Amino acid sequence: MFRAYSGVETRVDELKIGKAARSKAGEEVLRRFVEEAKKTAPDLSGSDKAPQYLEWLATEVSSSGKRIVAGTAHLRQAAWYIALLCKEKLIRGRANVTEEGRRLNVAMHWPREREGQILRESR
Repeated sequence: MFRAYSGVETRVDELKIGKAARSKAGEEVLRRFVEEAKKTAPDLSGSDKAPQYLEWLATEVSSSGKRIVAGTAHLRQAAWYIALLCKEKLIRGRANVTEEGRRLNVAMHWPREREGQILRESR
């Protein structure tokens, strides 16, 4: 199975069939996805991020222990997460490819302190 990033195809590992057809994507696929999201991330410097963060928190983003957790299969949504939550603070991610659409499903994590920074910087 392959996935294209910026016109370059990358191997995404073989699809394994069991109770559910899925496969873990390799680190290279994850790295390319995150790099592509960073390139397309909007510039939110100088804007109040708190209202946007609170909207994402109500629908897409959650807190788990000492981390903020956000998951997506869409590059544009990952780019917004990175712009909002800071690309330098990305701790880790993982990706799975499912038979349902065969898309990456990336889970990204940031330190929980980032939430406090966003809310303190609010106007």
